Amino acid sequence: MFSFTKFLDFITFRSKPDMSKNDFTPNNFIKHRYQSIEVLQKCLKDFKFKPEEWIIKENKNGFEIQLPKVLDEKQREIINKAFETAEKERKDRAAKEDVEE
Repeated sequence: MFSFTKFLDFITFRSKPDMSKNDFTPNNFIKHRYQSIEVLQKCLKDFKFKPEEWIIKENKNGFEIQLPKVLDEKQREIINKAFETAEKERKDRAAKEDVEE
């Protein structure tokens, strides 16, 4: 279907407005007992999101994330597994350090 507004945007080289930090409208919510902002950011980079494309706010209920699109179930599973793996690695390092002392 032809859209006149898309045609005007194309001709006048108008692009979609950039996401502004002031216009925070989260479209993804993630809560996990082992959540980590560093792990989340790494996963978003692995999903080919650029850092300027995301806004993340953390609160007691988890992460509120604004992305250009909603994460699918597979991506959510990958993030949750990454949280668990990072926590396991942290515990293993702590146990190893205790043994060395």
